[in-house]
Amino acid sequence: MRKNNIVLRKFLPPDARELARTLRAEDRRELAASHPGREPGALIGQFAQVSRCAFTLLHWGKVAAVCGIVAPCLLGARAQVWLLTGEEVEEIPKSFFACMRGLVVHFSGEYPELAVWVDSRYARALRLVKRLNFSAGRILMASGVTFIEFIFRRKKYGRSH
Repeated sequence: MRKNNIVLRKFLPPDARELARTLRAEDRRELAASHPGREPGALIGQFAQVSRCAFTLLHWGKVAAVCGIVAPCLLGARAQVWLLTGEEVEEIPKSFFACMRGLVVHFSGEYPELAVWVDSRYARALRLVKRLNFSAGRILMASGVTFIEFIFRRKKYGRSH
């Protein structure tokens, strides 16, 4: 997908290092709480490696965000979605949202339930998942931080939540 110098493409390993250098402070803090002591670039690479598919959002050739979907079982209704954003995403808020909405529609075509964990301190991420029609679910504590699981459920006949 290319519009106004925005490209959504398959994740490439160098994207992990590039995004790690420009991660939003909130994303960096979320990773520090969920995976203490781990280096962001290595984590992003690991997330992409275990994903069924992973994508990179580029703006003027710079990595703005990386996301993916992990489906740990061969059959089942639920898949785990992950997303990390860099400072470049600040330049393209509407396009970023449109891309994320498109990916949710795409992923929900294969999996009736999508789940994502969000650091409760990350206001922008909380607003994003709510705008994408995810509903709050379980709560988990990690490193003294509350994480909230948000679920997107596809209604029958392919219509979303």
